[in-house]
Amino acid sequence: MKISGVILAGGKSSRMGVHKGGLMLEGVTFTENIARELNKLAGDIVVSCVETTADVPSWCRRVHDIYKDCGPLGGLHGAFAGTDCDVMLVSACDTPFVKAELYQYLLDKLENHDGVIAVSEGRTHPLIAVYRRSMAEVFEAQLREENYRIMRALDKADVVFCDLPQDMTAMARNINTPEEYEKTKT
Repeated sequence: MKISGVILAGGKSSRMGVHKGGLMLEGVTFTENIARELNKLAGDIVVSCVETTADVPSWCRRVHDIYKDCGPLGGLHGAFAGTDCDVMLVSACDTPFVKAELYQYLLDKLENHDGVIAVSEGRTHPLIAVYRRSMAEVFEAQLREENYRIMRALDKADVVFCDLPQDMTAMARNINTPEEYEKTKT
């Protein structure tokens, strides 16, 4: 099974005011930290981003949306188009606490399903997930319908929503605002 790690970094970061993937945590950008963790399980790391994104690690490949301005769904579709993997490990660039063991946990639950999506403290995280290539068609169909809601696409596939064990719930925390980012520094 060929596995690619995918970091979605094409958002507008309107609440943060700056690109979240370039924020620093312990001297490393969010994107670099996530890429290092995904690389423990994946042979190929791609960053789905706009052409002007500057903080992509040099050892990662860039991919771009085919369907522009469609949010994370467009990023997921573009990532599948830009890789030949069987399975994608997906992380948004604003989740700097994810670890390889979280993705191994999700992979262990994949079995014959199209995807496994993390659930932490009752909150579903479709951008902390493992998706099979079969999802590429589901995502494209959703984009063609001009419905950019990931959860609607997941309704059309055989996916499992997986509660994370207590010791992994903090890994699913995302950073959206300057106030949340300041708390990571303490």
